[in-house]
Amino acid sequence: MRGKYLKIATLALGISGAGLAGPALANGDDIYRAVQEQFKFAYGEICETGRDGQADGQYDGQAGALAEPQVINLKYASPFQKDGSLQNDFVLFIFPCFYGAYNFSSVFYRFDMANDGISQLHFAVPEYEFEYLDASNERTGPIRLTGFGTSNVLTNPYFDEKTNSLNSFARWRGLADASSSGRWQFENGKFVLRSFDVDATYDGMINPVRIFGKGRPAPGEQD
Repeated sequence: MRGKYLKIATLALGISGAGLAGPALANGDDIYRAVQEQFKFAYGEICETGRDGQADGQYDGQAGALAEPQVINLKYASPFQKDGSLQNDFVLFIFPCFYGAYNFSSVFYRFDMANDGISQLHFAVPEYEFEYLDASNERTGPIRLTGFGTSNVLTNPYFDEKTNSLNSFARWRGLADASSSGRWQFENGKFVLRSFDVDATYDGMINPVRIFGKGRPAPGEQD
């Protein structure tokens, strides 16, 4: 995965603004190391995974060894580019961090040659409320969207290369009949929340409700 990223190794790039300040980063290796250093500083004593995503400690027995991120190369057109060509490089780094019995969560960094250099990503997430109507939590009243917040992690994330979108799917229990999931579309150098579904019923069935976004969840979308 790292090798894919080194396509931009010949670029000489300056980092400023909300990202990493300091001297220009000369090549892809420098950028890769700088992203890992930011991750180490912020999460080195928090994240639970080792180099291969094993829950055995951040440094997996090697002094200073960090978890290797998944690296995804993207391009986008600036709103100021009249021809709409995809001229701006954007590199997404996905670091596995927190592991549970049936979920794992990752944190995300990005390198954007046009805006701010290296920085951590945060994602818009809906806030909602509902009430269970029975003791077994198999039925709920309406799920009410109450606002929006932000999150620095996504649960069980995966990147869909066909749609250029990040997706999450959080199991509320191992059976996954209760869950929440979202889709963030990569647009103009940002990940924009486009849909969010909640399946709050512990009823043995996959029946999510779309609380934000157009359309409805596809049957079996969350299995």
